[in-house]
Amino acid sequence: HLHAWLPRARRSGRGTLMLFAGGVSRPSQPNIRGSILAECANRTDACAVVDCSGGKCSHDPGRYMRAMLKAKFCLEPPGDTPTRCSTFDDILAGCVPVFFEDLAARSQYGWHLPPAQYDEFSVHRPKETVVFGGVSIAETLEAVPEGDVRRMRKRVLEMAPRVVYRRHGSTDELKGVVKDAVDLAVDGVLRRIRRRTRAQEGLPDRIYAMEDDSIEM
Repeated sequence: HLHAWLPRARRSGRGTLMLFAGGVSRPSQPNIRGSILAECANRTDACAVVDCSGGKCSHDPGRYMRAMLKAKFCLEPPGDTPTRCSTFDDILAGCVPVFFEDLAARSQYGWHLPPAQYDEFSVHRPKETVVFGGVSIAETLEAVPEGDVRRMRKRVLEMAPRVVYRRHGSTDELKGVVKDAVDLAVDGVLRRIRRRTRAQEGLPDRIYAMEDDSIEM
């Protein structure tokens, strides 16, 4: 149950600065994943790696969730697609996500993660500065004041109900208190319908407007 899980995530000791969970094969061309793996190999004092190659984590979420509960930051580089489902695991674990391009999340999940508030719960470091600019991810994250890390973690955990869905027949404690991922998706669809309706009523440019396509918290 979420209401029992979140206190555990809040209390969890965070002895690892940063974590990468994913495939560990080295790319043939320079890219952000290769840079992360190289830095983690050189900074074992600061970085942990969970090998999820070959589907090792697909049916064993504990393999990476235990590590996420011990980490302050979770690295979310793009792979075959810009987005990674582990972003939502980060949020549930209270591990502050680190993004390397806007397509990874900011421009994808406006209904669930308010785009204007990303600085409150995540870190963004352009992948080009790491791959080609020599910027150290660990040094960047070590420079974040501990008070800021705690505030971001608190904000991350506040958003956890927005990225999960309640099972049918869930307790009254969860019903109606906060909207879950399905509620927010339905609200988003309804906003788009209203926008299309306004466009048909003589305001055609409104169909392209974005200000009502995401919501604030």
